[in-house]
Amino acid sequence: TLFVAAPDELFSVDLRTLEHKTISQDNSRAIAYYDGYLYVASANLLKRYSISEPMPEITAVFNEGDNITALLISEDGIAWLGTEKGDILSYSLHNGATKKWSAGSMVENIFLDSGKNLWAATFSNGIILIEREKNVKNLLHDEKNNNSISSNFVRSICEDENGNMWIGTFSGLDFLEKKTGRFSHFLPDRFRPESLSNSSVWVVKKDGQGTMWIGTFFGGVNYFNPDYAFYRTFPYTSIEGVGISSQIIRKIGINDAGECHNRQCDIWNIVQKTAYEPTFDALANQRNGYDADEVRHHNHNQEIK
Repeated sequence: TLFVAAPDELFSVDLRTLEHKTISQDNSRAIAYYDGYLYVASANLLKRYSISEPMPEITAVFNEGDNITALLISEDGIAWLGTEKGDILSYSLHNGATKKWSAGSMVENIFLDSGKNLWAATFSNGIILIEREKNVKNLLHDEKNNNSISSNFVRSICEDENGNMWIGTFSGLDFLEKKTGRFSHFLPDRFRPESLSNSSVWVVKKDGQGTMWIGTFFGGVNYFNPDYAFYRTFPYTSIEGVGISSQIIRKIGINDAGECHNRQCDIWNIVQKTAYEPTFDALANQRNGYDADEVRHHNHNQEIK
């Protein structure tokens, strides 16, 4: 099942039948699935939905104005939350214990790496790195230092198969080699077709094969496998089966549970045609050849067939 938080609606899509089901009509800013429940952040509330029960349970109520913008739940049952006013919260789903850190700016996204370090992408204060809930670092752009992030406006962070970090910023895609602390920067280059399609990167995701999927603002989808140095771009087109349905890619969901079933993964791109019309593109990703050649478009306002 694919769960989607859209403006004024939370809904699910059965990936076998592609049937659409409305769960609620709240403005849900972030969602996470944990231990058989769907957790939903709406304003300063954290709600828990059971698949069998239509009404949610209020899990936590945070301070007035602590509107949640990012949500991640770790394997040990800790809900990590980012807020609109620039705080990072950890909340135990087991006993309600809460910790708080300042991010200095609205939190756009949260990522927990394999070493249990928390990376928070912010709107204007770069990256807040919380190392095992102890040491706190602030990674900022420095115009005089090329070994820094490309922009303080960071939207997405992801870890690759080798434990290195990929960072989507307003001014390009950054690669951080953890062992050396060195940054590499990727920008569009009209003389290199395999380069990044747009400098404004909104989302970076890794699938079960180690392939990185990059959603951009007005540049469609880029994907590549670092081990094989294989690159491809999915541009916008109105023709189904040829390209994606919008150049603006807000989110990407990977339906592979760590592996590809039947030698194929579905990559769900949540794109945006207008402010209120999210659309889905399902990209069939062949396991061996990295050849995602089938694209299906689905509009959530219609019954999906």
